[in-house]
Amino acid sequence: MDSIKEVLASRFNKDQFLSLIQESPNTMEETFQLALGSETPVSWRAAWVLNHATSKNDQRIKNHASKIIEILNTKEDGHQRELLKLLDKIEIDEELEGILFDKCVTIWEAVEKSPSVRVVAFRVLAQVAIKYPEMKNELAFLTQDHYVDSLSPGIKRSLKKTIEKL
Repeated sequence: MDSIKEVLASRFNKDQFLSLIQESPNTMEETFQLALGSETPVSWRAAWVLNHATSKNDQRIKNHASKIIEILNTKEDGHQRELLKLLDKIEIDEELEGILFDKCVTIWEAVEKSPSVRVVAFRVLAQVAIKYPEMKNELAFLTQDHYVDSLSPGIKRSLKKTIEKL
């Protein structure tokens, strides 16, 4: 069989790859290492596949959480979105949660970034605000018009639903 990297670099059957990744801990770990890397488009695809191969509270994500948070702001928008979606599946300890919150604020405030990554970052911010109600005031500031104006109508609706949950 081709290496995991070769498979992800080409067109591949997602379901077959998911079967392979579920059957082999080594394949899963190699896929995580690729997702943490900087090879376009392989690293993004690895993160995307991991989102389909993992579930809520998956320990395998927890094992990589600190590294994911560390590298988050070095990635392109789509890659950031997939990494944030992975982190959304797990509980993060307080120390890392503060670092992740700061990185998500940076992503949200970058109005030139893709709306899809920005709204996923905002969802992370909202989850922290639910856990720590004193953070809700900061989120109110982050929903001023100049942060929201560049969003598409669909993303604005998604954002509105997230805000309503607060």
